[in-house]
Amino acid sequence: MTSDRKTVSEENYLPHLEELRVRLIKSTIFLMVVTFVSFWQVGPIVELLKRPLLNEFQNIANINSINSINSTLVFLGITDKLFLSLRVSFFSAIVLAMPFLLFQLWGFIFPGLKPHERKIIGIGILTSLFLFIVGIIISYILVLSPTIKFLLLVGGNIATPMLSIKEYLDFATIIILSGGMLLEIPVLLFIFCKLGFINKNKLLKKRGLIYFLMALIVAIVTPSQDPFTLIILLIPIYVGIEIVFLLLRHSPLGLNKPAIQKIGSETQKKLDRLHEVIYRYQSVAIAYSGGVDSTLLCHLCFDILKDNALAITVVSPLVAQNEINDAKEYARAIGIKHHFLSIPTLIPEIRTNPKDRCYHCKKHIFSQIIKYAKANANAKATLGKTYTTTIFDGQNLDDLQDYRPGMRAVQELGVTSPLILAELNKNDIRQLSHHLGLKSWNKPACACLASRIPYTEEITEDKLHLIATAEECLRQYGFNDFRIRTHQLSSPSNLMARIELSPKEMESIFINFTQKQRDQISQKLKTLGFIFVTVELSGYQMGSLNWQIK
Repeated sequence: MTSDRKTVSEENYLPHLEELRVRLIKSTIFLMVVTFVSFWQVGPIVELLKRPLLNEFQNIANINSINSINSTLVFLGITDKLFLSLRVSFFSAIVLAMPFLLFQLWGFIFPGLKPHERKIIGIGILTSLFLFIVGIIISYILVLSPTIKFLLLVGGNIATPMLSIKEYLDFATIIILSGGMLLEIPVLLFIFCKLGFINKNKLLKKRGLIYFLMALIVAIVTPSQDPFTLIILLIPIYVGIEIVFLLLRHSPLGLNKPAIQKIGSETQKKLDRLHEVIYRYQSVAIAYSGGVDSTLLCHLCFDILKDNALAITVVSPLVAQNEINDAKEYARAIGIKHHFLSIPTLIPEIRTNPKDRCYHCKKHIFSQIIKYAKANANAKATLGKTYTTTIFDGQNLDDLQDYRPGMRAVQELGVTSPLILAELNKNDIRQLSHHLGLKSWNKPACACLASRIPYTEEITEDKLHLIATAEECLRQYGFNDFRIRTHQLSSPSNLMARIELSPKEMESIFINFTQKQRDQISQKLKTLGFIFVTVELSGYQMGSLNWQIK
């Protein structure tokens, strides 16, 4: 098992290594092109870097009432000029190519990030780029000249300056680049706090130490006794740090990992087994309904397989719109790729609503999912390499205890049920979902809308729409765990709504609701098209219409 896991894990990382290689090649080629262009313009670039030094030479000459100081920069080795030109060109290329290099970095890490990580790191990269440019400008205009002046005047007239152009340009580039790098420190502090690498509370208590360290670093980088120079560079750094402190103090760390609930050793073993099951596969497509079971499965598959995990949500009259919305929200929070597949589900085998309707429905839907996943895998396959996708569903151990003819269809089509293989029941899944901070952990179970219609009664799109609208109406009154079953009376158009409520909501509707409110609910459902509206006294029972079979 360990060797299999290692092999599959290595296979999963090979595409990422290939992508990294391609992006490194692109970055290298772009950097070489910009370096070549910079080398072609190295003269003006060197003159721009020399200008602060030449200005200070002239200032010193004016102070000492002499015509001029020898401001000629020399090179001492035969190859110094060549290598100096290459070095300046490369330095300029790094600055000019920084947006492209950061874009390549972002493109590589983006698929492996969750939405909240994408948001904070994306904003951080853009902000860092802006501050890097601002820092370079501040260092060149306001820091480099005072630093040169200090170094030229220190020690008095004990020596005459005759500077090597190599040493001066190395010094100037260090000062300029350091300014750009220092201004990025507040952004890095914010990102590390948001991602949980630095403890927010501890950082907020270390303001004085952070200020001291920043002042010390700036003093080392810019060895000038002029306090104005230090202040000019420290002000934007301190302002940035204060903004970070303000954001951290007054905003919750919603981008950190959510608080987790402890799980028992048996549940942990089941989670480990589920990991082992997922690691067996190179690429998977999850039939994703937005329920608690398939949401947990999507979360774990994305954590392990990253881009090789795909969530597929079926859009059909059998699925309520609120379920589609939940699936979209949860998938976005997880970060998994999410596709929607529209399927015409009211084929004759389903419309006539036989007792094995679920078998025909699952067979029809999963056949389409398999076909779609296969086409998607073929599109991803590279030349000379096959790409196999395994279909996962979210059935759990408890589903084996109920009448589920659809399970036979799933088995016939070769669909894998990882939660069953890991022996996870519904209670385990809710515990793990809570443990992992998934919003779906306490979401009520929700079967397809066809399960509200008794067997042999025809399933029509109008009936399904009526049920979905009526249940949405009930949700607006605060009900969450319930079903509205329909029963055909004298004709297909005469329908009775039988409301099944959980014990807690059953108590609520009779104790917390007034008769006027109950009448409002009844009238709204009748306005939608029901003839009678009743409440089932025995409450909500999963699969209650299966009594005809049992």
